[in-house]
Amino acid sequence: MPLNHVNVALVLALGNAVLLPRVPLLANHALTVTLGIAITIAVLAAGRRAWVDAGMGTAVAAILGFARVRWPDTDGLLLVLITTAILAFVFLNLTLLIGPWSRFFRPRFVRLMKHRRHVGVVSLLLALTHVNIVLSSYYNNQVPLALMIGSNVFGAASIYIIELLGLTSWDWAQGKITLRWWGVIHILTLLPYLGLLGLGWRGGGLTPLEKIILVGIAVWWLWLAPWRVQHFAHRTPNGWRQLHLLVYAAYLSVVVHIWRGVVGNRPLSTQVVFWLPVVFVVGSHAIGLFLKYRQQAVRRAAASAVPPPTVTAVRPPQTPS
Repeated sequence: MPLNHVNVALVLALGNAVLLPRVPLLANHALTVTLGIAITIAVLAAGRRAWVDAGMGTAVAAILGFARVRWPDTDGLLLVLITTAILAFVFLNLTLLIGPWSRFFRPRFVRLMKHRRHVGVVSLLLALTHVNIVLSSYYNNQVPLALMIGSNVFGAASIYIIELLGLTSWDWAQGKITLRWWGVIHILTLLPYLGLLGLGWRGGGLTPLEKIILVGIAVWWLWLAPWRVQHFAHRTPNGWRQLHLLVYAAYLSVVVHIWRGVVGNRPLSTQVVFWLPVVFVVGSHAIGLFLKYRQQAVRRAAASAVPPPTVTAVRPPQTPS
């Protein structure tokens, strides 16, 4: 049986994310270990001719190597923490750009649609590495303690939603889960988010605006529920799509998390570098939605302009008297 490079990559990356900050031997060689795993994943993908996966593994390895050369005296675990955070944000932006850009540039970018899931999973695995290092190194693995800081509440919200999307991205989930069960999953998965919101609310680290944003995400979650779409929007939901529209809530949470936690206190140049991709992603989706609704309007206008078919009466043949 040929080696499934995707499963191997998931095991290696998840194992690294969980064990790296918690095993002293791995933590002392954090950058070397993470770099080796990225290279291994790239080589395995190249062996299976999965060139996009190989390219992403190579890119992660190259950035980690550059970080070590550029900052040779910095602790390796800290370098991994920072590098994985930046790369996770980059890959999340790329994931969100594939959709609208496949509409703008057909058929070239349409080919990337089949890789969008893998790009999103890479973002998730990098984010999990970052989260585990932060949680273990700074908060002694105590989630309530971490949620006393407002930026961490948004970070936790984003990683929870992206984990949820990752767990439901398998072909089996899309093909086997019925619409009724998607409705159940949609509501049940909201409950942990509400629990996270409650912990963050009691922590006292949230501003009034941040509380409004977090409550708005809960409302958006309910608004996307399949039963609401079916009964109130008069459309046929497929369940999977409604759940995965939560990626926009995750993206908003990531933006607030980065701005509140790091970038908001940095120089103007750093703030500009941060906001440029955000504006580009939001602008791309806004243009994509505009083009979509314009095309729908054109089709509706064309359909209404076609005159209905006329029915000519056929006179029955007359019989001779």
